[in-house]
Amino acid sequence: MSEGDGEFQRTGLGGKFMEVAEIWLENRPGIRYFLLSCFITEFRKAVTDMEPQDKWLTIEELSGYLKMSRSKLYQMAQKGELPGSKIGTQWRFDRDRIDAWMNEKMSAPSKRKTGAQHA
Repeated sequence: MSEGDGEFQRTGLGGKFMEVAEIWLENRPGIRYFLLSCFITEFRKAVTDMEPQDKWLTIEELSGYLKMSRSKLYQMAQKGELPGSKIGTQWRFDRDRIDAWMNEKMSAPSKRKTGAQHA
C-alpha cells in the first residue's frame, strides 16, 4: 500500500469525495445552486412525509384552531373536559382527538334544548 492510499483510507471515501466535490463546485455557482435547491426540496419532502404536520397542538395553536381563549382551554383541560396530555408543565392536544371531540359535542343535544322540548 502506498502512502497516498493510507491518506485516502484515513479520511474515508466519503470525506475525500466531499472534498473533491466542494472544490469542483466552488467554481460552478450555477450547478452548486441547482444541486443545493434539489437537496433542500427533497429534504422538505422527507420531513413532511415523516410526520404529519401539526398532529400535536400547543395550547396557543389549539386556541387559534378552535377560536377559543387560552384561559378557557386551560380550565377545560385541567377539569378533564377537553382531551389532552400534560407533559411536564405544558399541554399537548392530538388534532384527531380534538376533531372527534368537537364532532361529538356538536352532535349531542344540549341540555337547554332537551329541557325546552319537554316543557
